[in-house]
Parts: sequence; C-alpha cells; structure tokens
Amino acid sequence: MSSILVVDDEHSFREAVCEYLAAKGHQVTQSETIRDGREQLAKHAIDILIVDLMLPDGNGLELLDAPALAATQRTIVITGHSAMKSAITNLQGPNLHYLEKPVDPEALAELCVLESPTQDERPPRQTDRHFGCLIGESAAMQTIYEQIRMVAPTDSPVFVTGESGTGKELVAQAIHAASECTGTLEPVNCGALTKELVASELFGHEKGSFTGANQRHLGAFERAAAGTLFLDEITEMAIDQQPHLLRALESREITRVGGEEQIAVSARVVSASNQDLAEAVASGKLREDLYYRLNVFPISLPPLRERRDDITLLVAEFLQDFNEKYQRNLSISNDALVKFTAWDWPGNVRELRHAVHRCVIATPAESSELAVPDQFESLKPAEDPQPASSDKTLREIERDVILQTLKRYRGNRKDSAEALGISPKTLYNRLEEYRNAGDAEFDELD
Repeated sequence: MSSILVVDDEHSFREAVCEYLAAKGHQVTQSETIRDGREQLAKHAIDILIVDLMLPDGNGLELLDAPALAATQRTIVITGHSAMKSAITNLQGPNLHYLEKPVDPEALAELCVLESPTQDERPPRQTDRHFGCLIGESAAMQTIYEQIRMVAPTDSPVFVTGESGTGKELVAQAIHAASECTGTLEPVNCGALTKELVASELFGHEKGSFTGANQRHLGAFERAAAGTLFLDEITEMAIDQQPHLLRALESREITRVGGEEQIAVSARVVSASNQDLAEAVASGKLREDLYYRLNVFPISLPPLRERRDDITLLVAEFLQDFNEKYQRNLSISNDALVKFTAWDWPGNVRELRHAVHRCVIATPAESSELAVPDQFESLKPAEDPQPASSDKTLREIERDVILQTLKRYRGNRKDSAEALGISPKTLYNRLEEYRNAGDAEFDELD
C-alpha cells in the first residue's frame, strides 16, 4: 500500500478522502496549507501527493517545486472548477494526474495503486550529499561546507545570499542539520506574505485578535523553538514591519498579535536573499540596523556557472531521483553530459533539475538512454499544448473564475466557496489579495 499526503483546505473533503483511502489500506497524512504540506513532505517518505489547486497560502502547484517531492512516485492535482483544469493541461508527465471535484472514488483509488520496484532493483546512491542535502565537490562548495561547519555549533544569525536557484534553503537545512539542535526548521517566505499577515505568521496571534482569528495561532518564532527559523527573501518584507522583527531579534522575546504576554524565543535565524544587500539597504528595502543584526555570519553561494565541475554530479543525482520516481532505468551518455556542462544555467541548480526532469519525461518509453536536446532553450517543443481557454496565466484564470462564481451567487461567500470546492478561509484570503492589489471589481460585490 502507498504512503499518501492529502493537501486540501476544505475540511469535509479532506477528511472524506483520508478516511476512504485509509479504508483501502493506505497510510494517509493530511495538511491544509502549502507551508504545512512542505513540512510533511520533508518529514515523511510520501509515495503519492494529492493537492488542491486553491489553498489558503497560495496555489497548490507551488508544492511541485518542493525538493522532497522528487521522492514521490505520483502527484494528483485536484481542482473544483473545469476552467482551472483546462488551464493546466500543458503541465503533463507520466506521473502527474488531474481529478475534478466531485472526485470519482474509484478513479482516485485506481490512481493510488502503485507497483513500486523493490529496493534491490534500485541502484545504490553514488553521490555524497553533504549534511544530507548539498551536492558538489568543487572548491567553491568546499568553502561553503567549511563555513557551515564553523557556524553550525553557534547560535549566530546567518545571512545566505546568492542568485535564484542556487540552493539557499538547502544551506539553511544543512546548518540546521549540522547544529544538532532539538527543535525544527521553520521556513517563512517573506515575499509571499502580505503586510497584514507578517506579524501573525512570525509572532502568532490570539483568538479573536482580528476577523477570522478563530483560534490561537503560534507564529514561526514559537514553532522554531530550540530550532532554526529560515527567513527567505527577507528583503521583500514590508519596511514598516521590519522594526518588529528587529525588536524580536534583539530582545529574544515576541508578543502575539492581540496578546500582552512577552514570550521568550530561542530559534536561530537564517536569512536569505537573491538581491545585493548593499543595494537593498541603499534603496530602502532593508533597514540598515536589521541588516547588521542579521548579517553576523554571511555565506555567499556561487552560481552554477562558477562551479561547472559539479554539474555532472548533480545531473547524475537528479537522473537517479527521476528514475526512481518514474520507475525507469535511464543512463546518460558522455555527449549528453557535455551538453549539460556547456550550458550557463542562468536559473542555476533549480533550472538544471527541471531540465533533467523534462528530459526524462521526453525520453521515449522504449529508450534506455536519456534524450537530451542540442539547445536547452528549445527543450520545450513548440507544439506543446497551451490552455485552450485563454492566454492568461493560471493566477489570472483563477481570479476570473472566483469573480464569475461570486457574481453568480450574488456575492455570497459561503455558497461561492462551496461551488469552487475551497474553504471560506481560502476564498477570504484571495479576496483580500485582490483588494490589496486595487482590484475594483471585487469592491463592487460588497
């Protein structure tokens, strides 16, 4: 039987699916947010991910980039609206499937049956993962490993910089693992938080402190007690919220929104940004005093083009990941490796991983050797199907579907959420995002 993670914010649907699959003999775990889903993927070996498109803290497709997802063998995307389904038909792969609510139980049960290869059939890992997560033996990476070993035993704040896709969160994981601390690693994407949600996410809130606060919520500082708090894209945090973070770092105490109690916190803070920090301070995106408080121990990650010796190792590791995921046994030729090492990879390790993934999907089932294109910029074939409904982005289509549904139900939030197959909380979060962005069409529904 399979180990399954169900990520859906609609409580009744999530409980029904979990109960149904558990009765079929599967081991089922559940989450209602992207953040919690990422945490569950990192903690547990998951064979199948079942994820809804609309979640309170973003789009379910964001989980497809989670590093731990490579270990899963199948992903099932759930959508409550046909227009959303048609918008994602260009995201295809042998282990990516779509179901529309209301879900057919028999179809779901069939997708949750896997024929997994035995352990003996899987080739042994030949690549060392430093600190359990970092790959590379180049001189540049050896410097990074030494810096991690130096700072891990301390409680010093660390600031990780580097281009997008270089692996800043993995460095935070490495520091956390090497520190041997007893707490958890809590990642917070500061760029994904609205100004109104920053304090609640970092410091927590008390029940009744604002509309929708139906219960006490522990913030990231408390959840990371005796562990590591990873503040990704810290330069994207609203400037007027940064003094509250600075105060918490200096006093080692926080106060929940709507509360009065001073709560001691013990998490080590690792921050990250893909921006030039001096420019961020000069342009007013990052307070100078906060910069000095966070940048006690800086670690600068090199772009992949500056450590080309590691590309072969990375390709081999990613290929093995996807061989296991798709139950294949593909090898790679020396000529193909030359193509990988010759490319500059402006998207760094993330782009390289996605390129290997696409190559595995594009390789014919009867082939035993990875098919690699001559030019990576033309890797996606011109005839790839596009959403038939429009040329809009998935986010724009989602917005239109929500607006049309609200108009159909004359602004009734409860009925609209039910029709969309999402929770009222998720609908409320989306409406707040649209209004904060100045979308006047939603104001007319009040």
